[in-house]
Amino acid sequence: MPTLAARATEAATEIAQAAAALDPGAFDRLVATLATARRIVLVGAGREGLMMRALAMRLYHLGLDAHVVGDMTCPPVGPGDLLFASAGPGNLATITALVTTARAAGQIPCA
Repeated sequence: MPTLAARATEAATEIAQAAAALDPGAFDRLVATLATARRIVLVGAGREGLMMRALAMRLYHLGLDAHVVGDMTCPPVGPGDLLFASAGPGNLATITALVTTARAAGQIPCA
């Protein structure tokens, strides 16, 4: 059975490999989009939904106006807002409907 230290090293290596695979330009554009959005609204399903909630909290702690779809305090979205959606397993009807609606409005960029 691997030790805790070995598992931690393996996890850190996997995170480093994932970070190295990111396009630095795309990451910079994402950060700029998040930083300039009037409001950020996040949505996800299942485990990814939990991670989107965690991200919303971190963005809020950074001073950004971040909300989670479905929360009682989530305001209406509109021009200047960013919808940040995650649906890793593929085509989830609720996430697809929200993204489709946002794109159709032509006013909300979707990341």
